[in-house]
Formats: sequence, structure tokens, C-alpha cells
Amino acid sequence: MESVDIAELSRSPDTIIRKAQEQQSMIEVTCEGETVAYISPALNSQYEKRDDWEEVWKDIKELAAEIGKRSTGPVSAVELVREGRRDLGNARD
Repeated sequence: MESVDIAELSRSPDTIIRKAQEQQSMIEVTCEGETVAYISPALNSQYEKRDDWEEVWKDIKELAAEIGKRSTGPVSAVELVREGRRDLGNARD
């Protein structure tokens, strides 16, 4: 991810914002080396042009079905996050 200092953002905000929009990527804003903000392109510029929403929803439903096959029963979102964290902790060992 590209990073800019807040002083640079103050000098040329239009250039930096345009870059985020044109590259469709986030830009990190820092102050004395610490992240203080992110500049992100508007979502509509990326998604308004889509004409294949039926295909997107089909993919989402297929993914949900695949996840459902692996489920061992009713699980809350909190339990899923905890399980993911446990898996990440084991991966570090």
C-alpha cells in the first residue's frame, strides 16, 4: 500500500486523491511515521459499472453452500472468529 505523509497530503491533496481513484487503491496517510488515516476510492466507481450482478450473487450462494457443507452445526460469528484465531495461533508454531 502506498503511503504519504500528512504534510505531502496538505501540499497536493488533489493529486493524491486522484491517484487513489485512478489506481483503485487505498493510500495510507502518516504523521511522524504513524498511520492516521486512509484515502480510499469511492466504491461506486468500482461497482456501478458491473452488469453481471446475477453472476456475483450466484458465486456468493455457491460459497455459502460450500461453507455450510463444512459446518458441524449452528455456530455464532464469535465462535467462528475464535476458531480462526486459534488456527492462526497454531500456524505460527
